[in-house]
Amino acid sequence: FGYCSSNNLEFSLEETEIHGVDHYPNLYFYLNKKIYKHIVMTSILCLPNNLELRNKLINLSKKNKIELHFSVENKKLSDFKKNEINQYFEKLIENRKFLV
Repeated sequence: FGYCSSNNLEFSLEETEIHGVDHYPNLYFYLNKKIYKHIVMTSILCLPNNLELRNKLINLSKKNKIELHFSVENKKLSDFKKNEINQYFEKLIENRKFLV
């Protein structure tokens, strides 16, 4: 709620996605159906570990003009250039032992 409030985003729905699996049905549904213009995720690390699936969701987000927000990092998808999001994701994975 704090991230939404400080970024002037209306908080309207809380949805849970189990991350770290080989499918993201809820995120795919909302990106595909274009119900919301903004989707707030806890962290970039909530994106799929699988690069192909991660790129599929990122590309769908961009294609449908839906902004993905990452509250822990205080960043959004549009803050990154094309391949920077994957580089950033990989750096977080490499260094996550320092994030705890």
